[in-house]
Amino acid sequence: MLFYKKEKLCNSKIYYKDKNIKTLNLVKQSFKNVTRELKISYNLVPPQNLKIFIMNSWQGFVYVSTPLFLWPFVGFHLMLLNRKMKKLWPAIGGWSKSYNDKYIIGIKDLTLMKHKNNYYSKDKESAIFYKKNGDNEVITHLVIHELITHSLNKYQYPQWLIEGLTLNTLETILNIQKVKHSTLETLKNYNEQSLQTEPLSNYIIGYWFVKYLNESNSQHIKEQLAGDSLSINGMLNYLSFAGFKAKVLEKYDNYRLGYEIF
Repeated sequence: MLFYKKEKLCNSKIYYKDKNIKTLNLVKQSFKNVTRELKISYNLVPPQNLKIFIMNSWQGFVYVSTPLFLWPFVGFHLMLLNRKMKKLWPAIGGWSKSYNDKYIIGIKDLTLMKHKNNYYSKDKESAIFYKKNGDNEVITHLVIHELITHSLNKYQYPQWLIEGLTLNTLETILNIQKVKHSTLETLKNYNEQSLQTEPLSNYIIGYWFVKYLNESNSQHIKEQLAGDSLSINGMLNYLSFAGFKAKVLEKYDNYRLGYEIF
């Protein structure tokens, strides 16, 4: 790749520039921890031969991640993306793409994330999540999210499942609590339609539902993830949304986690 250096990372390759060394080292460290944890907890294995780029601009990432035979169309693609990315680029930290059997991940360089804007309001995010604790958490979160996205790429997965797996894996790897216990109060007011009408519902529903599945029957979620298709009904299996929510609230709403500060 023009102007990029390349290193092997397990069965994948990571591309970077000299100014990306700090981000590179954190991605390499996170990648090994995350792939191991996803295999142990969920029997998920990311695609082989991933290409991972440290992103310095969205235009540059589009160029270097696009196969050569599609380059004649890149200019047109950039024009289509330009207006959308003016809003999205300041808010995103990771990007997953695929071309047939080629899988690509972009992780934004840490220097750019210092100026990252929240896609949702800070008040809404702070009502759900504890404050990020350093660069390692930021990069680990992104690596988990993008690897899970590609691991489930062939399925019609619900977004709440991606977010729930990501947050629970992050807590396990870093031994932290990321989601506030008080979000159970918000969960009480959700129904299945909330997944379409409430933008942050995927994080709350996903976190608590995956946590419940992990702690009540971890084998069940592994079996579901190994199936031929994924849907909300498939993941909930024998329970309706309301029934599943009732089980979650019954298990977690009667106590407060000992290491959460109120």
